[in-house]
Amino acid sequence: ASLSSDWIGELVSVSPRAHLVVVLPGIGGSRLTVPGDPSRVVWDAAYSDVGNLLVRPERLSLDRYPALRPLGLIRSRALFGIFAKIDGYEGLLEGLAGLPDVVFDDGANPVPNLGANVVAVGYDFRLGVAHAAEYLDGQVAMRLKALWPNPKDRRGRVIFVAHSMGGLVARYWLAQGDNAELCRELITLGTPHRGA
Repeated sequence: ASLSSDWIGELVSVSPRAHLVVVLPGIGGSRLTVPGDPSRVVWDAAYSDVGNLLVRPERLSLDRYPALRPLGLIRSRALFGIFAKIDGYEGLLEGLAGLPDVVFDDGANPVPNLGANVVAVGYDFRLGVAHAAEYLDGQVAMRLKALWPNPKDRRGRVIFVAHSMGGLVARYWLAQGDNAELCRELITLGTPHRGA
């Protein structure tokens, strides 16, 4: 999920402080931790995580962890420090964070920065699109309220940059209530809009 910084700059050139840019990862793209204990990482797409799923699939089972807390997005992993085998989101996030007037929240802190206008929103991908959209709704609502206290000022403020399953989550969110009125743009990268 990499985009050139020039393209990203064009995306929010209308004035970055005028919008809330939300980055949504694909399936497996969220770093998942045990609720109440952010130091206990259950999924980070590290080679050990991927390998352990083959041997211990219960590690991500809903029986063991009915809910996990997203805490940031995965980073790229290189095999032997040379070959990138797992692509993360740091290129996209760094490009967005480097734009003028951006206040950035990478989602890795348990306490969100409500003043941020560019945010990464992970989700517990094991629970499906509807659940992820519900979580996204809470994240977007609290951030819009903090950035634009007057509800009338929130229309057309959200720009989604969504990869794979993240595009489905954003589409589901857009179809709920009056959410579509809040969105200026939805950009999807590799989203299976017609199914997978």
